[in-house]
Amino acid sequence: MKKLIVVLLLNIVVFTVSAQAPNLFPAYVEKAADHQEINGTILIAQQGKVVYKRSFGYADIAEKTSLTDDTQFPLASISKTFTSTAVLQLKDAGKINISEPLVKYLVQFPYPNITIRQVLSHTSGLPDTDELLDSLVAATPTKIFTNQDIIPALQWYSKHKSLKFQPGERWGYSSVGYSLLAMLVEKVSGMPFGNYLQQNIFLPAGMTGTYLQTSLDQTKGRYRTKNYIYNNHYQMKLQFVDTLADRREWTYNQTGTYGGNNIVATATDLLKYDEALYNGKLLKPATLQEAFTPVKLNNGQDNHAIAGTSMGLGWFIFTDTTAGKIVWHSGSNPGVTTLFARNITTHETYVVLLNLALSNPVYFDLFSLIKHQPVTYKQPLGFIYARELFKDGPDYAVAHLQSLKADTTNYILTKADMDRAALEFSRDRKLQDQTLETHRVNLLLFPNDWQVWDNYAAFMLNRMHNNDAALMLYKGSLRLSPLNEAAKKMIEQIGLSYRK
Repeated sequence: MKKLIVVLLLNIVVFTVSAQAPNLFPAYVEKAADHQEINGTILIAQQGKVVYKRSFGYADIAEKTSLTDDTQFPLASISKTFTSTAVLQLKDAGKINISEPLVKYLVQFPYPNITIRQVLSHTSGLPDTDELLDSLVAATPTKIFTNQDIIPALQWYSKHKSLKFQPGERWGYSSVGYSLLAMLVEKVSGMPFGNYLQQNIFLPAGMTGTYLQTSLDQTKGRYRTKNYIYNNHYQMKLQFVDTLADRREWTYNQTGTYGGNNIVATATDLLKYDEALYNGKLLKPATLQEAFTPVKLNNGQDNHAIAGTSMGLGWFIFTDTTAGKIVWHSGSNPGVTTLFARNITTHETYVVLLNLALSNPVYFDLFSLIKHQPVTYKQPLGFIYARELFKDGPDYAVAHLQSLKADTTNYILTKADMDRAALEFSRDRKLQDQTLETHRVNLLLFPNDWQVWDNYAAFMLNRMHNNDAALMLYKGSLRLSPLNEAAKKMIEQIGLSYRK
């Protein structure tokens, strides 16, 4: 009888915890949507059943095309969980051993000591895509890079640069590694990666609206979203990312790579994927358990990924299990924010698919809500300041900012939002006074943040051509961050210009 009572009590606790989040999450996202921070689809499920689903905004804002159940969103880095699943399926089939070096299967890979497990867990030391391809994009700006460019680029990289760290020494995110894993799947299976995914994951899971993007023509599909960012917050001006030159590397040059990104899906299909994982349609239970276990480093310790998480085999794992064991992955590309979280203790699922770049405060608040930590939406005060500076002038803007910042229940003030506002003003040569004022106020608000000093210094040097002010600001940055090599270099350069 005592054992039965304990089981019943545990079930009540799980149900109570499980019931909290769906009440907290919708209230938050609906308020964020009221303030134009959410454009996309939110889905919450319990035990595989949808308990909340709502879309906000449009698939195509210019055409006012509504979001529907058929709307397809680019998943960005959530794609990595599918690549991991494909690799682990090959492991389950006895076709690969993930403890073996990747070079056994990809013989031109220039790092013989990096294992498949290390690539899956981002403990390989490989560079990320931008670091690997930036210089190549600059040299050939009309080229769309593909997975076939990855190994030649790594061969050059291995001769001229060092790995970020020795394999297995620590954690460091690398989408390059996941392009290599997609190539591994193709090599071992003898199938194009998209075909493999379709046959072995999408079809078994019933994901009829999901595909691997292999051509830019697919971005014009009937159900595909267009993606947007706030090109400036002082007018709340949304812009289609494909028209922005400073995003072209991500919206054009890198669009031929896959494995780390480029899967496109509906919110409903992600729930089907979730259920296929629970029901054993895709991987053996023991393999899933391994995927959801932090990978050990060379020193025998768990790896430490993003704050408060470790990395398994393609999945982030929250170290705090108060609300249950939560595994997840997020994604971010220009104009894209995605999140897929699975509480495998309570069988809760959260799907966030947005065709709009999401602010950092909202992004991290969503994680708190997933962990059943109550938070309320707060308006970004930095962007309110920017709008009022643009419309009403510096005196009103700073006075209103000072009057609102004490109201921490309804507003949040971050140096990142102020930095963003300054950057947006700086793009318009007619708004340099507003840029200067935003940097000045940001420094007064966050005097102990070296990056604020750095950003202000760069503006004074490059736009205002005020070497004296830039020098003082870089010195202030260095006082706060003595290891800031970039500030040291700039101080030296400014000093040389004086001696000339």
